[in-house]
Amino acid sequence: MRTTRIVLGVLLLMFLSAHSEAKDSPPSTAKTAKVRVGVSPATSTAGIFFAQELGFFKDENLDVEMQVFPTSTAPMIPLLAKGELDVGGGVIAAGLFSTADAAQGGIVLVADKGSARKDFDYLKLMVRKDLVDSGRYKSLKDLKGFRVGVTALGGTSQEATFALYLAKAGLSTKDVTFMKTGYADANKAFASKSLDAYVQLEPYVSEAVRMGIASVVGGVYEMHPNQQSAGIFYSPKLIKERRDVAVRFMRAYIRGIREYLKSVGPGRKPEDFDRGVTILTKWTSVKDRTVYETMIPAGLDPDGKLNVESVKADVKYYLSQGYLKSPPDLAKFVDTSIVDDALVGIRAK
Repeated sequence: MRTTRIVLGVLLLMFLSAHSEAKDSPPSTAKTAKVRVGVSPATSTAGIFFAQELGFFKDENLDVEMQVFPTSTAPMIPLLAKGELDVGGGVIAAGLFSTADAAQGGIVLVADKGSARKDFDYLKLMVRKDLVDSGRYKSLKDLKGFRVGVTALGGTSQEATFALYLAKAGLSTKDVTFMKTGYADANKAFASKSLDAYVQLEPYVSEAVRMGIASVVGGVYEMHPNQQSAGIFYSPKLIKERRDVAVRFMRAYIRGIREYLKSVGPGRKPEDFDRGVTILTKWTSVKDRTVYETMIPAGLDPDGKLNVESVKADVKYYLSQGYLKSPPDLAKFVDTSIVDDALVGIRAK
């Protein structure tokens, strides 16, 4: 009798476990769908990388084809607009909200792909090390006259943050010269001394420090707390014609984010960290595993949610600089319902 109870108990636990895991699985009727995704080789893309490597996209019956954009995510924009890419991830820029630019084609910002958080302040203001060592740079007021890199000209979240540093020192964007420089290229520019300052992200921050080419002089969180620096973008075709696929992709992406945070966040286990570094060294441009031991992980919301208020604040900056001619209707460019629908199908965090 006792043996029978034990067997029944084990069977009950197996049933409950299977029922619980089913919440993370796609409906059995979901058809296999191909999704073309543009990615940058940065740690803030970790949600996508982890979802791919850990089989979460396969769980959703998605055949994900990734195209890496090594220096800049700007080329993704026209591809998304034409439907040649379904999903892209990159820095949020003024061009996204420009209704006058037909090339944008209704691209929609749907989820977090990098935000400056208290425990994940992975975005840093960096100044070339020789300028710091020589005393040319001592405080923010010394930014005057600097050549400052931005991923794209014409207004980005990166530039909006840099403008706050300038304002704190009584300076304006007219006191510096902005130069188009991708995240991956910034360290090369520091090394060649063709760049003076940059708002850089990890793992390039740690790489620059290790190489002795740039110094951290400030963190983005202190200047622009919880700034929505980068986002996941969907093509209009994906949302209008394949919404079920859009939600399934997001469900896998959120699971990827959570596994990433489990691997690199506070209280991480050595085995989880080792697994995470293996994934990151495969997909990012930084292959030195020791860099990941000291770097600050990219900030990602565990539910993939956007900080819409931060986006609004940066839009005000774009308007003040003339990058946008009139206030955009954010409802046309931001869709938080994809994340909301995806969260219904996965366990709460």
